[in-house]
Amino acid sequence: MKTDKKIYLSIIAILIVVSGILSVFLIQSNNRNQELQAQIITKDQMVYENLKGATAWQMSAEAQGLMLQAFEVAKNKLDDAIAKNGGTGDGLAIITDVDDTLVDGAHYTTDMMLGGKRDNVHFARFLMTDACNVLPGALDFLNYAKENGVEIFYVTNRSEKGYKSTDEGYQNKNGYDENWDSLTDDLGISMYDISLKQLKYLEFPYADEEHLIVNKPVKSSPKSKESARQSIIAKGFQIAMLLGDDINDFTDDFEKEAVTRAKQATDAPYKDKWGTEWIILPNAVYGSWYNAIAEKNYSSVFESNRYTDYPVLWDVFQSKHK
Repeated sequence: MKTDKKIYLSIIAILIVVSGILSVFLIQSNNRNQELQAQIITKDQMVYENLKGATAWQMSAEAQGLMLQAFEVAKNKLDDAIAKNGGTGDGLAIITDVDDTLVDGAHYTTDMMLGGKRDNVHFARFLMTDACNVLPGALDFLNYAKENGVEIFYVTNRSEKGYKSTDEGYQNKNGYDENWDSLTDDLGISMYDISLKQLKYLEFPYADEEHLIVNKPVKSSPKSKESARQSIIAKGFQIAMLLGDDINDFTDDFEKEAVTRAKQATDAPYKDKWGTEWIILPNAVYGSWYNAIAEKNYSSVFESNRYTDYPVLWDVFQSKHK
């Protein structure tokens, strides 16, 4: 009987010890899981945080100042182009993008961040509100160009059959598909008519069918504007300058990889075009720059720009000042 009691007490003791060990293990495991969860930043969270900061900056005083600065530079360089053209704007043309080059898209992004949809129908509805207003300096500059005889062509990648990024089943699609419903089907008005009416409502010069090109994106090259630019040149115009907020508003020549394209921007023949033939507006919210970085989860850009990989200049900073 005493032996049975000892065995019983031994089993209880073993169970207590095992239970204690398991409790410690479970607590440590739970703490570790919480630490891991805290370290994990999902792609959606990263995109949201990036978008939040970028949109806030896009509406900042600094961004507004850069926009005004860009159009002031454009005015000065247009004067140079006119002077080189014999003091007249005849035969000169400006080709400009529309969204976030001439009109403000930040309010559409803020709506998305608060639960609004990102698809072509909702984008079109946004375009038909007063929230999509003229960026600082844009209208003054284009009116100045018209007053000096320079024609203006609007080239935009707005799409009649555009993206459905937040619709169920479409999240990973390329963004354009000829089989999708058109805006005319959904809203009773085409993207071309929306764009033309918007330009007229905002009182942009040359707001007519001759000067508006709503670029037709295709899957093989959804962002190319080169054919539109060439069609304007074919009419006999000399391009005085290009305006845009994305590399693709100026050329199709840039590589897709982020580090390579950043170096291209400061190398010949492109470095001399900025602020002369090419006037770029700030856009931290979206564009081909983001796609180039996001393709590699930012690693290619960050890994190529760590200051710890650069030589230490001890010979400079330890030498006595002369």
